[in-house]
Amino acid sequence: MKTTYAIVDIETTGTDPKSDRIIQFGCVLVENNKIVSRFATDINPMQPISKQIQNLTHISNKRVKKAPLFEDVAPTIYNLLENTIFVAHNIHFDYHFLNHELERCGMPSLTIPGIDTVELAQIFLPTEVSFRLGDLAENLGLEHDAPHQADSDAEVTAALLVYIEATMKKLPLVTMEKIAQLSIVTSMQTSEYIQSVVQEMRENPRPLAPELEIVDGMALRKKEVKLFLEQQFEKTYPMTKKEKLALYEDKLMYRKEQSKLMNIIYRHFTTGEQKDLLVEASTGMGKTIGYLLPAHFLATPEKPVIISTVSILLQQQLIKQDIPLLNSILEQPIQATVVKSKNHYIDLQRFKATLNMPVQQKQYALYQMGILVWLTQTVTGDFDELNLVRLNHLLFKEISHRGVENLAKSQPLYKEDFLRHLYAQMSQSNVLIINHALLAQETQRQQQLIPASPYLIIDEAHSFDRESFDKL
Repeated sequence: MKTTYAIVDIETTGTDPKSDRIIQFGCVLVENNKIVSRFATDINPMQPISKQIQNLTHISNKRVKKAPLFEDVAPTIYNLLENTIFVAHNIHFDYHFLNHELERCGMPSLTIPGIDTVELAQIFLPTEVSFRLGDLAENLGLEHDAPHQADSDAEVTAALLVYIEATMKKLPLVTMEKIAQLSIVTSMQTSEYIQSVVQEMRENPRPLAPELEIVDGMALRKKEVKLFLEQQFEKTYPMTKKEKLALYEDKLMYRKEQSKLMNIIYRHFTTGEQKDLLVEASTGMGKTIGYLLPAHFLATPEKPVIISTVSILLQQQLIKQDIPLLNSILEQPIQATVVKSKNHYIDLQRFKATLNMPVQQKQYALYQMGILVWLTQTVTGDFDELNLVRLNHLLFKEISHRGVENLAKSQPLYKEDFLRHLYAQMSQSNVLIINHALLAQETQRQQQLIPASPYLIIDEAHSFDRESFDKL
């Protein structure tokens, strides 16, 4: 039997179905991951639309004045949705509000099954910064012509459902089977939908992706430690403008102030002076490249350059932009590792233990399912990849790392531990990137995390204040 998904969105005068009314209804029917039909209509709510709602939806009182009443379109909407599976982004609002309006008009309540794409996105797109429909559409490249209008929102929710289902089917079966078990806490029939995808995957098995491995019943992304291979040639620092231009190869722009900063830093670290160097760099001069280039000519895994930054954003800029740019012109590439305190990393052994316990509550299970997906993607195990504002939920307290000394060596996940992998990477890196909080607390640790090195660069040093001691 063909399954028809009715992807629905409504716009309303407010959030209370007892006093507010629907001003727009949009629906897209999907079969076999293709849109087969569309229906949308404005609705006269017979009450004023507030300025706030007008600004949000761009639906004015004038626009809905000649639109049909909900009573006029209720039979059409009911018949449209009959024998379908109702899908919405935050289904509790749309389904409940629509049912209230149908009942108000003397129509039967909807009894069709429902799926929530918010929860599906939280599970299968765990590293997204936001799960609002507009943000997801922008980040995933889904066309969204008119946000907060029912027809456009329904259309993009349909595209989101298709995208998520494709994502689900690319996951290892072992991951999907565990998610299906945990998904009993999800809204309405979302769990049944997940189970139906799992059943389809069982009937059409596909080989495990080469970048993945199954360890102790969990699918993990393979990790490797890139060995630092010292090039057998003498690295000569380009002190003059001519030497720098020859190195840049039109990939970097020569900047006089930046060049001056480079030379100051190089001389400071190579003259043997015991004094610290304080530099105020002007905005736009390219200070990051200004300290990275001379650092490259000094750094080794035995004596790495340690760079302390004020924020995760700056760390990501170093790893994803500045270092790759420099490596495009360097014969000996910079091998950099971001280092954080142990509680930033997932302990696989502790996480596996939570999967063997009964589900405690909905959000707990949603996080568990999202982490199972994330483990097929991450090579760091760094919770910051999940883009959560806070990690104070019980689950993260239970699964955050306590240190390698607390690991059970006999367990199969010991070799896959992310903190052990981090330390192995550090031993092969000539640049270590930390934050001010980590640096501030280094002297208080019983066991030092940062290796001894004569090369320390504190970026945004004016932010190195008492607050840094409280951010770990």
